[in-house]
Amino acid sequence: MRALEVGIASILSCVVMACSSSASTRRTESDPFFSTLIELAGPGAVPCGKTPLGADPYDSFTCAMESLARGRAFWVAVQIQGVDSALWRGGVRSPTGATWLVTFDSDIHGGGERADGEPSMTRTLCLGLQFSLEDEQRISCHDFTSKTGNLPVR
Repeated sequence: MRALEVGIASILSCVVMACSSSASTRRTESDPFFSTLIELAGPGAVPCGKTPLGADPYDSFTCAMESLARGRAFWVAVQIQGVDSALWRGGVRSPTGATWLVTFDSDIHGGGERADGEPSMTRTLCLGLQFSLEDEQRISCHDFTSKTGNLPVR
C-alpha cells in the first residue's frame, strides 16, 4: 500500500482546493453525512473536498495531510465502491485537534439509494488518520479510541 507523505504538494494546492470547494461546501450542508463532517470540523475549517467514485483523491488527500501537519481544522470525503449502495468515508480534524473517521452507507440492507432504504452513519474518534490512493477504504483511522457509535441520519 502506497501512502501519501505530508508535504508532497505545495501550500498553493491546498489554497486552490479550499477556494474551489467553497461552492461544494454550500451544496453539501443539507446532506447528513457532509453536514456531520462540516459540523465536526467547525467554522473556518479547510474544505479539502469530496471525491466522487472513480475520481482521483490525490489533491483532496494532499490538502488534508497539509492541514494535519499545520494543525488546521479540515474535512475531506471520498466515495468508495459499495456492493449495492452509496458509500462515503470522511476524515476530519476539529479545531481542538480531534481526528474523526465518519462513514456513511445509503442503505445497510442493499438496494442502492431507495426511498425506503435504511441509511447508516458512524463516526470514530481516531488517534490519527491515514490516506491511501491504493487501499479501497481510502481513509482510515491510524488507531482508534473506544468512542465509536452510530449516528442518527436525519
